[in-house]
Amino acid sequence: MRRFAALAVVLGALASVTAAQAVTIGQTGEPNGSALVAGTEHIPGGYVVPFGGGTIVSLNTQSSSTCMHDPLGFLQGTYNLQVLRPLGGDQYLVLGDTGNKLDPCDGQLHSYPVNIPVQAGDILAVYAVTLWIGALNGGSHTFASIAEPAVGDTISVSTGPFTQTVDMSATLVQPVPTTASDCRNGGWMTLVDHNGNPFKNQGACIAFLNKQ
Repeated sequence: MRRFAALAVVLGALASVTAAQAVTIGQTGEPNGSALVAGTEHIPGGYVVPFGGGTIVSLNTQSSSTCMHDPLGFLQGTYNLQVLRPLGGDQYLVLGDTGNKLDPCDGQLHSYPVNIPVQAGDILAVYAVTLWIGALNGGSHTFASIAEPAVGDTISVSTGPFTQTVDMSATLVQPVPTTASDCRNGGWMTLVDHNGNPFKNQGACIAFLNKQ
């Protein structure tokens, strides 16, 4: 049901703009069993909003099929998926998040509807509220032990890099031109084609429309 809800959000967002395309940022998959420590912020390398920006309409993660056990029994982690804006140095502004979510430990993809306007260069992140099985092999990420931030807070993350990445992705809706007037007066500079590619100039933007 959560997948259908996320799809409905994407379709709603697509209908709310003149034209748009959906792009996936980041990656999800079966977690490798490594735990992200409670009370830590994690920023995966390369989970970056591309040229053109747009609106993030869902944040997603695939649950572990086993989670983990300890002498006290079965543990379910709690996480908060986020979108950050780099401010320079090690500083980041929290643009939006899902709020705290309990890992269902069912091996399924879980999508959380959001509505977060973003620009090129904004990034994905996650806060491990409690010990959470949310790492994937490959890639890297930086992290820091901090108090859980709220939307609008500025945080500092500088530790790492850690040689694993984070199990999360985002669905980004980007604007696509539909008329020549969309391309004029500098409009082409914030638009993309159906493959997410930027236009080199106004003429390229209009030529794209002529081929439709």
